[in-house]
Formats: sequence, C-alpha cells, structure tokens
Amino acid sequence: MKSLDLSILETEKIINLNDIFNGFEILETMDLSNLKTPKLESMKNMFFRFSSLTSVSLSNFDAKNIQSFQILFKGCSSLSSIDLSNCNTQNTTNMNFMFYQCNNLKYIDISYFSNTSLTGNYLIIDNTEITKEL
Repeated sequence: MKSLDLSILETEKIINLNDIFNGFEILETMDLSNLKTPKLESMKNMFFRFSSLTSVSLSNFDAKNIQSFQILFKGCSSLSSIDLSNCNTQNTTNMNFMFYQCNNLKYIDISYFSNTSLTGNYLIIDNTEITKEL
C-alpha cells in the first residue's frame, strides 16, 4: 500500500491520534488535509519512523486544540515535503522532536505556526538542508 485515503472516516469526535498509523511504515504519501478534527488534542508519534513516507499534506487541518505534536515525523527519513499551511498551532505546548531525523526534508510550509504556547522546543528539527521554510 503506497497511499491511504482517510476521507470517509468520521473523525469529528476524536481526541487522540497518538500512534494511530503504527505499522503502516510502507506508506509513501498521505493527505490528511480535509480531516475534520475539532476536538483533537494530540498527534504524538503519529508518523514515527515512516521510512518510506515522501510527502504529507496537513493543509487546512484543524489543529487549534492540539497540544502535542511530539515526535510527529521523527525518523521519516524519506520525507522531502510537508504542507502544514493553515495549520494553527496557537495552543500547542509540545513540538519536541517533531521533524527530528527527517534527513531528506527540503520543504516545510509552517506559515501559520505559532510558538506562543510552547513549553519546550527540544530539537524540533535537526536538518540544515531545508531550502524553503516559511
């Protein structure tokens, strides 16, 4: 399986997506841009060690209540682009290791990111090769 369509899921009441894709490491692309998640509070470890993942779209993703993005993409060694445009992080307190060990990451759109609520930002990103970071 190279991609996964989650558009048919009813996600309005979900609070926690921690580790939800554990075991799907062979996925190459994911588009979660239109998931309805108004109550979601945590996405910890969601894509942890997805070594085949090359692109992710979370544009227009409702992140206003998410408190933790900890280790969200850690170890996604093939990931080259992430679209987080319109992803509001005003209430996020933890982004530790969010993009850590994403060695091929070249583009991140974080134009709507806010760090006003962060209580720690340990090694959010360790890649100095990024060419476009908004």
